[in-house]
Amino acid sequence: MKQNPSFFSLALSIVLSASFLGGCSSKEAPLKQEGKILLVSDLHYYSDSLTDYGSKFQEIVRNADGKDPFHQKALLQALKDQIEKEKYGAVVFNGDIAFNGEEASLNDLNGYFDSVEESGTEVYVLPGNHDVGFYQGFSSFGDQTEDVKTYTPSDFRKSLGKYGYDSAPLKDEDSFSYLVPLYEGLYGLFLDANSSSENAYEESTAEFAKEALEYVKEKGGKAISFTHQPLLSHLKSERLDSRSVRSDEMLSLFKEYGVKVNFAGHLHALNRKESGGVSEIVNPCLSLLNNQYGVISYTEGKDLSYGCFSLDITDYVSSLEGYSSFKEYSEARYKRIQKEKILEAKDSFATETDEEELSLLGDYFAKINTDFFEGNLVKVDSENPGFLAWEGQIDSFWRDYVGKILMDLRLETDYHHFSKSL
Repeated sequence: MKQNPSFFSLALSIVLSASFLGGCSSKEAPLKQEGKILLVSDLHYYSDSLTDYGSKFQEIVRNADGKDPFHQKALLQALKDQIEKEKYGAVVFNGDIAFNGEEASLNDLNGYFDSVEESGTEVYVLPGNHDVGFYQGFSSFGDQTEDVKTYTPSDFRKSLGKYGYDSAPLKDEDSFSYLVPLYEGLYGLFLDANSSSENAYEESTAEFAKEALEYVKEKGGKAISFTHQPLLSHLKSERLDSRSVRSDEMLSLFKEYGVKVNFAGHLHALNRKESGGVSEIVNPCLSLLNNQYGVISYTEGKDLSYGCFSLDITDYVSSLEGYSSFKEYSEARYKRIQKEKILEAKDSFATETDEEELSLLGDYFAKINTDFFEGNLVKVDSENPGFLAWEGQIDSFWRDYVGKILMDLRLETDYHHFSKSL
């Protein structure tokens, strides 16, 4: 298996010590009664063996949603240091761990996960729609791109099954779904909607979920679940929202067996929604904006809490381009990319727009998109010149997008903190 030597010299150079948790390397150790789990969503790691970061790669990044592929090594090293400092019982990567499922990227991550587990922290993974062949992996050098080998669902299971699936007491043979004990009396149900078709649970996976939850019930325990795509509709913008096929069936099972919390990703935006006693938290994208991640805390009294935090990598990067912190750099970069999307879309506006108004549209779009993806509370300022500029636009894709984002932003909820009794 071809590895990236420079990446692994980094991954193996950091020694961690963290508590063991039920899983493959700790399956014989007694389960702890409480602890913390680090939740990482949508890493979208891209191996530096696939690019020279040249003109074509820069163009691809500009046309994407603002993910930062230029500071991945710093990000992963900071993440490992965070694990060492906080001594998490486990790290969960709930999908889209690779950019587009490139073999080189997933091979790199395989080594990274190994180094985490060897130092005592359990790793659990789920495949996302970008991990198992639904999007073509590519390399990019100079002004050219070339298709590269991309993992299939079978490749993913063979290579990454050791991170949860292989040693699970219950698993679905038709997908990468599995059940593992996390703490004494608490189980993690990992549900895969991407191994057979993109964003759809197979009937056999729903049957497995019922079997797994019946097992938990017989053991007198509780379960929390992890998915890549959300089970609930979180957003008014169909462009951003994406429920899985058979989500309603899964939710019915959750209600029947008392699963009170599901942790999803995929949307890249921090969000939360409740339905019929089930709380679903959408954990934000780690490689977007302020490198946000989730922490799930479980106490012996069966209380569960979630917090969303930013991973500060200021001390891990060589240049901040004049900014005082990586957070400041990251937000400025993201807003610049978002504004450029509007400037480049000028010809798609039905309303005639001059340069000054276009700049107002771009600035306001960048601001609300930043707040939305960070999960910030924002009240609509109807006197803001940018807001008024959008109000004056005739219906178009971008005006519709802005309007729906603003409707979502009116929710009076703190998405960064959550607690619930199981």
